[in-house]
Amino acid sequence: YAQFGRNPDLVAMPMYCIPFSFKDPYDTKDMRSTGGGDARYDMDFPARDQTLVAELRSKGAIIYAKANTTEYNGRAGNPGGPNVPEKVLPSTLGYQRSTWAGNPCEVYDTTRAASIGSSSGSGVSVGANLAMCSLCEETGQSCRGPANHNSVALILPQKAMLSFHGGAIGSNLYNDRAGIHCRNVVDSVKVLDALKNPVNGYYDSRDIF
Repeated sequence: YAQFGRNPDLVAMPMYCIPFSFKDPYDTKDMRSTGGGDARYDMDFPARDQTLVAELRSKGAIIYAKANTTEYNGRAGNPGGPNVPEKVLPSTLGYQRSTWAGNPCEVYDTTRAASIGSSSGSGVSVGANLAMCSLCEETGQSCRGPANHNSVALILPQKAMLSFHGGAIGSNLYNDRAGIHCRNVVDSVKVLDALKNPVNGYYDSRDIF
């Protein structure tokens, strides 16, 4: 407020004061990026924002929180052996296992899983009104599942439009893509427009593709 007052330039900063959460693998320079894991990293604060995070920050967004994710965007299989779980958590499919943040549940029914897909925290944070919007990431169904389970609107562009690789922990280089969770489609469209750089458009020089 001290910098922009009551009348900010909303053309230059269309996301002014909008709180965002980000699926944990997105690099955010002022927050830990653990990828959902609880490894003892020497340093887990990235040096710079992922490309889309930086774009939103420059447009006035509040980089508010990291959202829970399936550990390293991956899904646990059955390793075999004699040990079996004594209790099954809300997600019985293994899509939400995170040693760092635990297992989320569906916003309005804690006995139900928050998603089929690893971006559960993104869907939950928007569905619970903890954030206005969240950037998710999808390899197979990681954005679509949480949108369905938490009744939030999703825009999931093709890889060629929005880059995920400009500073994020991925699990499948060829399939990972970025998506947008908001409470309604109109808001999701506004975020998509805001992610377009005024000079470079949607091009991301840090994306190998």
